[in-house]
Amino acid sequence: MSYQFIHIEDYSKTISKKKKNDGKEKYNKETKGRSVRDIIAEAKREKGNCPHVENPTEPILLYGKNLDEVERLVYEYHDKTKLKDKNGKEKKLRSDANILLAGVVSLNKDNADIWDDYKNDAIAYLSNKYGKKLVSVIEHTDEANPHFHFYVIQDPGKRFDLIHDGKKALFENKDKIKHEQNIAYLNAMRDFQEDFFKVVSSNYGLSKDGPKRARMSRSDYFKLGREVKLINQVKVKAKKDAYKFAIDEFRNENWFNKITTSFDFNRKSLEEATKRGDKYKKSLGSKNKKIKDLEGIETKYNDLRKDFKVRVNNQTELLRNKNSDLENENKKIKQENTDLISENQNLKTTLEETLPIYETLKSKLGDKFEEWKTNLFKSVKTKIGYK
Repeated sequence: MSYQFIHIEDYSKTISKKKKNDGKEKYNKETKGRSVRDIIAEAKREKGNCPHVENPTEPILLYGKNLDEVERLVYEYHDKTKLKDKNGKEKKLRSDANILLAGVVSLNKDNADIWDDYKNDAIAYLSNKYGKKLVSVIEHTDEANPHFHFYVIQDPGKRFDLIHDGKKALFENKDKIKHEQNIAYLNAMRDFQEDFFKVVSSNYGLSKDGPKRARMSRSDYFKLGREVKLINQVKVKAKKDAYKFAIDEFRNENWFNKITTSFDFNRKSLEEATKRGDKYKKSLGSKNKKIKDLEGIETKYNDLRKDFKVRVNNQTELLRNKNSDLENENKKIKQENTDLISENQNLKTTLEETLPIYETLKSKLGDKFEEWKTNLFKSVKTKIGYK
C-alpha cells in the first residue's frame, strides 16, 4: 500500500550559528542549514542550486504568487515585525529568526494516475488551513516522484511560531518542563499528519505512515540508491536465468514437463499482474466514488439554482404589480392636484374681481354682513368637494 507524504520546515534569512548542548556546531557538512535564499534558489532551479536534478526545468505555478514575490514578502515580514521579549521590550527579529514556513506534498510515482486530483485536494486543504497566509504553491516535474512545494508567510507583526503546528504547541507550553514541551510538539505534528490523512489521503486509499528508515547523509542516500538499483537489476536477471535453467533441465524429459514448467512461470507473472490490477481498481473505485459525490453536489446545486430562479421571478412579478398600482395612484393624485390648482386660480381671479363689491356690501350691511357671508358660502360647492 502506498502512503502519504507531507512535510514542513522553517527557514530564516541567515543560517543559525547556534551550537548544540555538547558545544558542537548545530549544522555540519552533511546536514547544513539552509536560508530562505537557498531554498528559493533551489525551487526556481537557479543554476548551481539543484545538483540532485539531472535536467532541471522551471517550476509550474499552481496557486498564488511567483517565487520572486514570495522572497520579497518574506523579507518584508522580517523587516516589519517586532516582538516583545520577556521584559516587555519590543525588539526587531534576529537575522536567523524563522520567517518562512515551506512544505512539500508528494506521492510515489506508482500513483501518478491520481496525482492531479490528489494535488488539487491537497492545495484546497492547505488553503483552508492557512488562509491568506498560504502565498504560493509550485510544482516540479523534473524529478521521479510527483510533488509540489508550498510556502506560508505570517502576517507582519505576528509571531512566526503560530503558523507552525509543532512550534505553536511549544510556545503554548513554554512554562512547562522541557519533556512536556517535547511531547506537546510531537503530538501537534502527529495531529497535523492525522488531519491531512483524514481530509485528503484517506479518500485515495493511501496509508498515513510509510516504512520507517534510519536517517543518513546525502552521500550515503545516493550510494544506497545505486545499490538498490543494482540489486533490482540482478533480481530481474536471476529470474530470467532461473526460468531458462528450468527449461534446460527438462530438455530431455517429456513435453508435458516442459509445458508445466513454462505454465508455472507464466502463472506467477499473471498473479503479479493481477495484484497490480487490483491496486489500480482500488484507486479507480476511490476516484469513481469521488465523481459520484461531485455529481450529487452538482444536482443539488442545479436544484437550488432552479428554486432560486422561481422565487426571484415570483418576487419580481409581485414588485411589478405593486409598482403598477403605485403608478396608477400617482396619476390620480397628479390629476387631483391639477384640479386644485385650477380651482385655486379661479378663486383668486374671482376674489380680485369681487373685492370692491365685497367692501361695499360690508359697509352697507354693517352688523348683518357676517350672517349674510355665512349663508352665502354654505351654498357654494367646489369641483373637488369637501371631505
